[in-house]
Amino acid sequence: MKKVTTIKAAPGFDEGGKRISKLRVCAYCRVSTMHEEQQNSFDAQIRHYSSLIESNPDWKFAGIYADEGISGKSKKNRTEFLRMVRDAENRKIDLVITKSISRFARNTADCIETVRLLKSWGVGVFFEKENINTLSAESELILTILSSIAEEELISTSQNIRWSNQKRFKQGKMHLVTERFMGYDRDGKGGLVINEEQAAIVRRVFNESISGKGVTLIARDLEADGIKNVSGGTRWQPSVILGMLRNEKYVGDAILQKTVTANSITFKRKANEGEAPMYYIRDNHPPIIEREKFELVQQLLAERARGKGYSPEMAWKYQTRYPFSHKIICGNCGRGFRHQIHNCSSTFRQEFWGCANYIERRVSTCDMRPVKNKTLEKLFVRVFNKLLMNRHLLANFSATLRMVSHAKIGGGKLDDINAEIENLLKQEHVLLQLYEKGVTDKTLLRIEHEELIGKLGRLREEKNNIIQQIEGQDERVKQTDELISFFEGIDNPLESFDAELFETLVDKLIVKERECIVFRLKNGMELEERYKLQRGDDKV
Repeated sequence: MKKVTTIKAAPGFDEGGKRISKLRVCAYCRVSTMHEEQQNSFDAQIRHYSSLIESNPDWKFAGIYADEGISGKSKKNRTEFLRMVRDAENRKIDLVITKSISRFARNTADCIETVRLLKSWGVGVFFEKENINTLSAESELILTILSSIAEEELISTSQNIRWSNQKRFKQGKMHLVTERFMGYDRDGKGGLVINEEQAAIVRRVFNESISGKGVTLIARDLEADGIKNVSGGTRWQPSVILGMLRNEKYVGDAILQKTVTANSITFKRKANEGEAPMYYIRDNHPPIIEREKFELVQQLLAERARGKGYSPEMAWKYQTRYPFSHKIICGNCGRGFRHQIHNCSSTFRQEFWGCANYIERRVSTCDMRPVKNKTLEKLFVRVFNKLLMNRHLLANFSATLRMVSHAKIGGGKLDDINAEIENLLKQEHVLLQLYEKGVTDKTLLRIEHEELIGKLGRLREEKNNIIQQIEGQDERVKQTDELISFFEGIDNPLESFDAELFETLVDKLIVKERECIVFRLKNGMELEERYKLQRGDDKV
């Protein structure tokens, strides 16, 4: 009779023959404000998860990803969250532990999208509060329901705040941040009182507008006289002057709810165009400008706007009216370039782009002369064809980006910073225990704690800077690869300027010199192009 002896599988393998290894487990923490009580909660979360992971013999500690002072409404600005997802894609993580769905994401779409993405890489998420592991079969249905509830709670909270604000508005209660508003301070009871030193500047602006000066000339005169703006600087923008002239608060009135939340998912604010009621409070606080003078200025502003053919209905046309709008930067002073037309009523009509500083203040501030619109168009055609005919330029740039690895950007410092942060958190825990037990001088302990918190803040800032550099590097590599694929699908060179192609490829134009323009592409690559200035059309 046959005798069968079972030889057990070697340690490290399961019954299915798969190698058993410790799960690489990380934790994700987030607090939505930087208030002291939230900061304590944040540090407590980090201590809790570090201890939890390291105490499990089947788990290997894979780090803590932690966002501070960041809202959970969207994942877009959560640098640590995005770094965690990237590390999961690179197979550095097997399991993510987080406190709850609402800590992970308050937006259902973001939550489900991220969980599915992680799941496709074999990475699970364990939500402590809800006791859900996303790698289990029934998890997605439960997760969809619970994350929808979390989102509804956020929307409900937002609606409650909106209702509360509207109730205050109906009662005529308002809050004005006077640190960024010229002419007023707050008294001990929260009311507005006139700041006479600043009010004198406001009165001067209104008087000069009535005398016939435009906002650009008023701004230039204030700068020439060394008058300080609300931030303490001496630079005045025409748009700031226009805002002052149109602000009803200088006549003692107040319009409440000028802006509204666009929707309850993105929480972005926009101008109130009738979606919600506005509240006009007359004689709310002491006026700086007499009502007759204020109304006269509004009439003059409306007449000047009509004289230039401008109406509020046409405002959208001026935002991106030209392909180069908001794209050109002065290499001398850093200001943007504005569109100009010379000899507009003659056969010699020509379009230019000029530095805002030069236009407003002439050579006293910046001596960068205007550049012809046609020259910029021709230079773009040259850049496009150069990339098309010399495709190795993009390939070389991509290779260079890849050579500058994450390790080189951080210099291996990210791991050191994480270790130091963890060590400081342990020190803080010891300090708090000593404080509770009254072992040492509480004043001395408080000083040590403040120093420790300061060190933590500096380390976290340094860590965020490194992470942002790494993310920027990854994004540039991705965009360069997309550009390579884009040009591989094109056979014929560009013969004339194409505004759509320009918008697709170019991030900024830097006017380095009068005859030298740097084209910065969307992937960060820069191409320097020169031309020869001459009468009529420049030689490109």
